[in-house]
Amino acid sequence: AWWVASSATLSARMQKLFDAGAADAALAERALQQAPLVTDLTITLRFPAYMNARDEVIPGASGDVTAPRGTEVVIEGRADRAVDSAALVVTGGQRDPAVDKSAKSESGELALAADVKDGKNLRAKFVVDHGGAWRFRVVDKDGDTVVDPVARKIVLKDDAAPSVTLDEPEKDETVQLDDDVTVAWGASDDFGVTEVRVVVRRQGSARQPFVKKLQDVPGLRQVRGRGEFNVGDIGARPGEKLAVTIEAVDNDTVSGPKVGRS
Repeated sequence: AWWVASSATLSARMQKLFDAGAADAALAERALQQAPLVTDLTITLRFPAYMNARDEVIPGASGDVTAPRGTEVVIEGRADRAVDSAALVVTGGQRDPAVDKSAKSESGELALAADVKDGKNLRAKFVVDHGGAWRFRVVDKDGDTVVDPVARKIVLKDDAAPSVTLDEPEKDETVQLDDDVTVAWGASDDFGVTEVRVVVRRQGSARQPFVKKLQDVPGLRQVRGRGEFNVGDIGARPGEKLAVTIEAVDNDTVSGPKVGRS
């Protein structure tokens, strides 16, 4: 059997088809707008000197950066169009002293000049200072300014404080006012220990604790040792309780030395 559709029915069906096509086109346009401007990324991480770590090269990177403060990040990628000039727009980067102050906007974004080679290959760098994001901004051959719609994350990786153990004495002891007390300790750090000291506090006293350096360490990641202190040097009185702690200092020259305690 055959039915003859009215013109109104045909019109409604055509409108639905048109609406569906428009929606598909809008989705395609939205997807195109969200496509990254720069792809084929290679990221090189150049760690601070105190870490004594080799550069890490990440080909085919997503663009997200996780690194300790003070790490220089070199970004290389390819634009999806020919460009005349480019900049790396960063929130969370430490400004190079050579960059003019005007490069930083009121919003805290920092525009760093990027090198352009063969019209599409881009290269730029920044130094990690805190968490944020980065993206490229380019001026294409038509003179139009285009900002990458995809922002890549900058995640600050903390440099942890040293881990410290007090191995001796193993338990509470009663000492005399003129005794020498021997302490044995171990310390480790992800990048290096520079100093170990003993800290003795008189419980219930508001006075500053007694501090004695036990060892200077040349940036070793693991170290063990022994030392001693004299109870008489603390100024303790008979019957007082003393709390003994070993402290280790790391070699962080970027954010400042961190102290770990037993």
